[in-house]
Amino acid sequence: MADSKKPRGDDSSDRVSPSTPDGQDDELSNVDPENLSADAEQASQIEDAADRPAKPKPVKRNQTVAPVKKTKPTRKQSEATRTEHKRTTPVQFTKQAIGELKKVVWPTASTTRQYFIVVLIFVLFIMAFIAGLDAFFGWLLLLWLS
Repeated sequence: MADSKKPRGDDSSDRVSPSTPDGQDDELSNVDPENLSADAEQASQIEDAADRPAKPKPVKRNQTVAPVKKTKPTRKQSEATRTEHKRTTPVQFTKQAIGELKKVVWPTASTTRQYFIVVLIFVLFIMAFIAGLDAFFGWLLLLWLS
């Protein structure tokens, strides 16, 4: 009953350090520190394995069934019934177009501004590149003609 009043986690008074009568630890004095870390690592691996849940049971899979012979042959293309597509009326088209436009994610003003600047810079670069090629080939042409 006296033990039940102890706070949990306070087991320090219950532990007794293993020591020999002359005051030296009998096992710890002869242990190599490298082996101690390896033993601790093995112990942690064993604890990790105990904490892991059991392996899941394998999923039972159904085997495929061989195809069964058809009771009647497939119809020829000329014998196939043709389904006629109804034309869409202008009102239906407008309703469908509005429905599709509601699904569109419209860009914000700042995004549109960024795209505009990127496209403008790209177009100016291409214009300068083409103008440079035009001037270069014009210069080559004048050299060749004179």
